[in-house]
Amino acid sequence: MIFNLKPVIMNILNSVDELKLKSPSYPAVWSQYPMAIYRTSHQPVFINADHHESQTSWSVTIELYTDNGSLTTITNKLSAAFAELGFSCVANDANTAGLSRVVCQFNAVIDNDTRRVYGR
Repeated sequence: MIFNLKPVIMNILNSVDELKLKSPSYPAVWSQYPMAIYRTSHQPVFINADHHESQTSWSVTIELYTDNGSLTTITNKLSAAFAELGFSCVANDANTAGLSRVVCQFNAVIDNDTRRVYGR
């Protein structure tokens, strides 16, 4: 069975006190800042002879938005939290329409049997 990474992501986002909104989908009304919108994707890395997916490559994208100030502190906290799990991070500024925006991409391979994480 593939390891469910989504509760881990929410635990990390909930640990960042500065974030007012954390969600897997965009809000209908953009009024709570700073906010984090996340999405995940995964694909098999290794499937054994019994058709069991032993290793899965995960990509977690977290978009951070604020209407006032910097997102550096939040970005650093998220990077540190995911690094502790073994994920690599690439963060890009992507400011848009009067909002500061940072897009963080976290990547790793998770062994579904041992729960070991291998950064990539």
